Amino acid sequence: MRSLYLTPIILIFLFSSSSYGQDGSVSDLQEKLKTAQGEERIDILNRLSTRLISNNYDKGGEYAEEAYKASEKANYASGFITSAYYLAIYNRDKKRFGRASRYAEEGVKRSKSINNAQRELKGYEILRTIHLVANNPKRLAEAKKNYDQVKTKITANQLSNALDGLQKEYDTKAEELNRSESERQEIADELSLTVEEKLMKEKELAELAQRKAELELEAMELENQTTRDSLEIIEKEKEILEVSNQLRQKQFVITLSIIGLAASALIIFVLIQYYSLKRRSAEERIKNQRQLMMQEKMATLGQLTAGIAHEIKNPLNFVNNFAEGSSELADELIETVEDNKPALKEDQFDLMVEIAGDLKQNAQDISQNGKRADRIIQSMMDHARGDSGQKQLVDINHLLQENLNLSYQGFRGFSPDFQATLEEDLPESFPRLEVIPQDFSRVLLNIFNNAFYALNEKKVELGEDFQPTLKISTKVKNNEGVIKIWDNGPGIPEEVRSKIFNPFYTTKPTGQGNTGLGLSISYDIIVQVHEGKLEVNTEAGEFTEFVIKMPLKS
Repeated sequence: MRSLYLTPIILIFLFSSSSYGQDGSVSDLQEKLKTAQGEERIDILNRLSTRLISNNYDKGGEYAEEAYKASEKANYASGFITSAYYLAIYNRDKKRFGRASRYAEEGVKRSKSINNAQRELKGYEILRTIHLVANNPKRLAEAKKNYDQVKTKITANQLSNALDGLQKEYDTKAEELNRSESERQEIADELSLTVEEKLMKEKELAELAQRKAELELEAMELENQTTRDSLEIIEKEKEILEVSNQLRQKQFVITLSIIGLAASALIIFVLIQYYSLKRRSAEERIKNQRQLMMQEKMATLGQLTAGIAHEIKNPLNFVNNFAEGSSELADELIETVEDNKPALKEDQFDLMVEIAGDLKQNAQDISQNGKRADRIIQSMMDHARGDSGQKQLVDINHLLQENLNLSYQGFRGFSPDFQATLEEDLPESFPRLEVIPQDFSRVLLNIFNNAFYALNEKKVELGEDFQPTLKISTKVKNNEGVIKIWDNGPGIPEEVRSKIFNPFYTTKPTGQGNTGLGLSISYDIIVQVHEGKLEVNTEAGEFTEFVIKMPLKS
């Protein structure tokens, strides 16, 4: 580019017109810099910056920056202008056009303050190269106009000075010729001038007059050239204006394109939102349909279960009643046999008592299993009953404490010797959860009852060496309310773990008051009714932990 060719020329001018052009290698100048002070130091810094332009431009820029600051502080105009122009060129080549313009303008301003038109002219030339490289037509025209004005002023001043000198010389010669003859004679005598010399003086005077006329013609030509330059500047300004109009038109087209792209992006965004909403609506509809199907299925299953349970309950009542009656008849038979013992042979008496005892035992077994079947049917009817209330915000910590105490005291009613350590970690900051209190209490009671039963079994097995412990805790994690119920009971074997939530599955022996529906109902209440999670962590022989995760109300 043009600026790359102008750079060395401008720098050569800057430093060849002053003491900076003196000889001296970079190492010599760096050695002198160590002891130099004041303006001498500034001059050396500027000379170093020019010497390093070809092999270490950035180091030259550092020297120029130091010279610039020192010149400004010392109010050393010449050094300031030189360093400012160098930094302007340096920053222009680094594509930092704003900073380059500021340095060049500061140099021009200082050149004006000391009336140095030559250095002012060079400042405008640097500005022209900056705006040329920066592709700034408006400021380029402005810099060129200022450059031409200063150049015209310099040329006019130089011509005026030359004319003034010639005029003075002419006046001197004329004065010499206008002296009286006697004076000229005396001068001629004194100086031993010859006629040829006087003719020479006259000839020189004539040549001076001719030269004066030529200079006046040159001045007129210069004025004409200035006028032509002004017209050229006007033409350039017109061209720049036309280019600016073209740029504005292009900018208008670009703006319209951007608006079009923005409108397209907005339409795409709206379509994405529309289809996203449509998809969410479809998912919500499918979810609602599944819930309705599940509710209908559960309602149908509940009706079927309730109907079957009701039909079974009636004959089962007869079985239980006849079993109790048979047991009472067996007791009466034994009493009758004992009353007639003297009339019977000994072997007959023993046989009749044994048969009556077997009948009584059979009747008791029938009654016991009938009652167990009755409990199963009652659980089936409870399971088929459906929701027992409406969801509401509940203090879960309070609900946990209440049901824990209820279950513990209830279990101790059947096993007075049982004692367990109860630990609570229930922070007050735990939020209220939206649950059906009756159903949620039912879940907690089922889990607590199972835990106390397991702890009691382990206590019976291990004796005093074992201390039953049950812990409850609550916390918030991953936008869920997490409830943990942990006990150090016998744990759940691996082969049983996958079955504990199945309906009617139980590991308790017959007659222990369990139908195998407790955990199944609890699982349905948490997962189906409350849309939560019920998980179990266990290690056989060590512990069991039930984890309930409930969604927080948004």
